[in-house]
Amino acid sequence: MYLRGKDHIDIIIGVYVDDLIVTGDDSEAITAFKQHMMAEFEMSNLGLLTNYLGIEVAQGEDGIQMTQTAYAKKVLMQFGMLDCNPTKLPMEPRSQLHKDPDGQSVDATEYRRVIGCLRARGEEVIVGFTDNDLAGDVDDRKSTGGMAFYVNESLVSWHSQK
Repeated sequence: MYLRGKDHIDIIIGVYVDDLIVTGDDSEAITAFKQHMMAEFEMSNLGLLTNYLGIEVAQGEDGIQMTQTAYAKKVLMQFGMLDCNPTKLPMEPRSQLHKDPDGQSVDATEYRRVIGCLRARGEEVIVGFTDNDLAGDVDDRKSTGGMAFYVNESLVSWHSQK
């Protein structure tokens, strides 16, 4: 990041390898800076920012919206989950589960790879929830308890135990 101006910052320049983002509160100063740079270096002005380092940017009168839809689709494709349904909870509240003797065990390494793709940079907020159903098993009347932990709103660990 570079700042250009005096007392009051006129222009902020973000640089990543050969990509520049130029922004600020003075459009005339931004235009003059771009013209000066184009006179010194071979560069092109692509207009308003629409995509930068995998982040899609939509600018409008109501503000700026940043998304990572393409990255999310790439991660889902990588792990064979393109047709999955989005959810904030690992299962429906108050679900009644039965034993599945033919079930498959989960590959913990693969699960960690998926979660690693979802990690956000910056401050991490960790939130945990716990609950139990107080003898809710319809077969043997035993209780099932569980917990779920989120890092920045992404589920990273959950556990259920009878």
